[in-house]
Amino acid sequence: MKILHGTWIPQTENGFIQTGAFYLWVETTESKKQRSRSKPIHPRQLARSELATFLADELGIKIVSSQSGEAISPKHFLLPSAADQPLPSLELSRYLEAETSEEFDFQYWQIDCYRAIAPSKQTLIAMRQSAMSSTCSTTYISLRCTI
Repeated sequence: MKILHGTWIPQTENGFIQTGAFYLWVETTESKKQRSRSKPIHPRQLARSELATFLADELGIKIVSSQSGEAISPKHFLLPSAADQPLPSLELSRYLEAETSEEFDFQYWQIDCYRAIAPSKQTLIAMRQSAMSSTCSTTYISLRCTI
């Protein structure tokens, strides 16, 4: 089972308007062993290559290899944790046969995330102009997500 998580991460700016990006990551029922003790890596995440495959196969999001370093990058999340393990999300915990601890603390975990990229205003205008110059009578610009 895979749970798709999404979160907005703002840029650290001092201005009134703060930019940022929306990031996606996937939590699974399969736990992996820690590779590094210095960086606590979330054991139930889809790592970079697995995440890229999931995005392409399940969501239709193709990542060009030259963009992969920018599109998928590690982020740090402060998550409820017990016994040096992140607790499963509420959505995932229903499907696990293990009991979750009622006592926990918060710990930072490194998670590979995909930065969701929305088309810029200029791109949307260019798409609209291109569609108007074509023989189509109606134009739909939409984003579709099917899991």
